[in-house]
Amino acid sequence: MLRILPRIVPANWADDARRKRWPDVPLTVLTFALPLAGLIAIYSASIAVSYNETGDPHFYFRRQVLFLLVSFAAAVTMFRIDYHWYSRIQFFGISLTFWLLAAVVGVLVLMAVTDVGHVARGSERWIRWGPFSLQPSEIAKPILVLYLAQVFAKPAEGLNRLAQFAAPTLMIGLVAAIVALQPDLGTAIMILLIGAAVLVAARMPFLLLVGVTVLGLLAAWYAVLQEPYRLARLRAFLDPFNPQYQDNVSHHINQAFLAFGSGKITGVGLGRGLQKFFYLPEPHTDTIYAVIGEELGLLGTLAILLLFVLLAWRGFNVAARAPDLFGQLLAVGVTCGLFGQAILNMAVVTGLLPFTGIPLPFISAGGSSLLASAMAMGLLLNVSTQTISAPRKKKGRSWKMDANGNPKP
Repeated sequence: MLRILPRIVPANWADDARRKRWPDVPLTVLTFALPLAGLIAIYSASIAVSYNETGDPHFYFRRQVLFLLVSFAAAVTMFRIDYHWYSRIQFFGISLTFWLLAAVVGVLVLMAVTDVGHVARGSERWIRWGPFSLQPSEIAKPILVLYLAQVFAKPAEGLNRLAQFAAPTLMIGLVAAIVALQPDLGTAIMILLIGAAVLVAARMPFLLLVGVTVLGLLAAWYAVLQEPYRLARLRAFLDPFNPQYQDNVSHHINQAFLAFGSGKITGVGLGRGLQKFFYLPEPHTDTIYAVIGEELGLLGTLAILLLFVLLAWRGFNVAARAPDLFGQLLAVGVTCGLFGQAILNMAVVTGLLPFTGIPLPFISAGGSSLLASAMAMGLLLNVSTQTISAPRKKKGRSWKMDANGNPKP
């Protein structure tokens, strides 16, 4: 990497890399365990859909293996490059993180005003090259975290506290609004949640946080009112067994209920589920958690939930021991993004929230979601290699941190 990019890599990058420790062990295990669990679930959940759409019962499984290899390479890249590098590099006096986010926003705007985007399932979310497609809104999530962490880690000179939060908050709203217009309300909500997590971690003034939260809720309600099917989903969520919604809006959640009910405690057996045979919509992507519930039962769903809880625990632990504010905000944003999306998907499939299409990180089939999740995990592992040990407390003696983040008496 140093030979490939000799002009833009800082001179002290190699020194920073040599100071790195081993990455967090539980997070490293999860980096392999979650995609592996996803491959097993996809192999079972996608057989019927794959055969019906392509004539090959293993099409989606094979494609996911290819996606996994690409995503693993992306995760290794994000892990190997010191995360400080993203804030040190500037073009025309502006940080690299801004240019990366601006590039993604530019692509999203281009998709909105031209025919570049590929339309599928009623949304223009993908850019397609032959058999391959990419969803830029998914890639926007880890890049947005990078941008926000870099902005708040280095306060702008000459700006008061409120002014410092103005531009990043507007950027969050801009990205979410463009994604919502595709329309992709689920991803837009996740972008808002990720942005809110970083804003809270950066200690946004309370009154400004309340104002932004109210505006976000009003914008979400307006988006619901703009599309009749969204309002119908909300009504079906409040009364899922109403015959008026049985054949269309509430069909998704009712089939998920049947899947969980059939699985009971231990499940009907891996590969033996019936709901994936054209009863559940998108059984290999958005509702794969219901397939897991039917085939592996309550124990299987709790195992997946436990993996994400472990991810959240280790992610916040890394944030607490990060060497600087940049690393702390980066770890918080990544952890909240992965764990929050997992909880949101599980809540939707189990009927705790209105139905919206959102993948389960690492588990659902799809290259864009897997790539974005792998990039985020690579960043989190990157921060974990530079964490500091918590100082020991001695009786009658307080410990503080110096400017470099090292403990001092």
